[in-house]
Amino acid sequence: MARRLFRRFINTVSGARRAVVLPQARAAQDKALDDRYDMRVARPENAIDLFEGEWSGALPDLPSNGKPAFFTDPRIDFFERACGGYTGKSVLELGPLEASHTYMLQKKGAASITSIEANTRAYFKCLIVKNNYRLDKAQFLLGDFLKYLDEEPRRFDAIVASGVLYHMSDPVALIEAMCRSADAIGIWSHYYDHDIISRHPVYAGRFAAPETIQHRGVPVTMSRQTYVQQVLDWKGFCGGAERVTRWVEKASLLRLFDALGFDVEIGKDDPAHVNGPALTFVARKRKGA
Repeated sequence: MARRLFRRFINTVSGARRAVVLPQARAAQDKALDDRYDMRVARPENAIDLFEGEWSGALPDLPSNGKPAFFTDPRIDFFERACGGYTGKSVLELGPLEASHTYMLQKKGAASITSIEANTRAYFKCLIVKNNYRLDKAQFLLGDFLKYLDEEPRRFDAIVASGVLYHMSDPVALIEAMCRSADAIGIWSHYYDHDIISRHPVYAGRFAAPETIQHRGVPVTMSRQTYVQQVLDWKGFCGGAERVTRWVEKASLLRLFDALGFDVEIGKDDPAHVNGPALTFVARKRKGA
């Protein structure tokens, strides 16, 4: 009898508690559920909406909405030719961003693609693209690729480093690490040119006076640039992990690769690029170097 009375008391109290839930609290609870669940018909493109407004490029088979089609990027076509092809090769990709180039590398026959991304939001976008487009040859790793290269004893047949060098606080260290890890390296990067940068409508005030260091017996000239807060506040920010980065002069880039025993083939030199002078090139290790 006492046990039944106790249960009735508990039920009464619980009912009273449920009865006094305020509408605002109920709405908050409902919103919490809405935020956790997507109740649309299950489709691959639903996952893309998780990062609505943050995608830097268009995706295959979806409307471009004015975004660049990185999944048909001619820079990767040039890398493929200048590197001697990707078929059957192991490729290390640095900073895949949204896996568009990863998509191309698999299409070009790479046997394995190790893609390393430190930006957590970009990493999850890569996983969405991997799932939606069945990138079964690719493994995406979350973390710092320079630290990875410093610890990874394995060598790769080729490295793709598109859009990462100018985001580094120490680009020379990355160049050294890449040259230790592969004999063929495809690079697209902005570079520092004082005359162009000093007149650039966006970058003119963001660069410090250039500095020259000696590395492997050659002069390497670089200039520090600082991300503005407006750029950092965008959820789709795809720059480096540090506020300050260094852009290397083009001549210094070529001298440094030469000192490391690599020949450089330039695909495109674009000093008038809207975001600053840019260079597409492949560095290949010289025989006997």
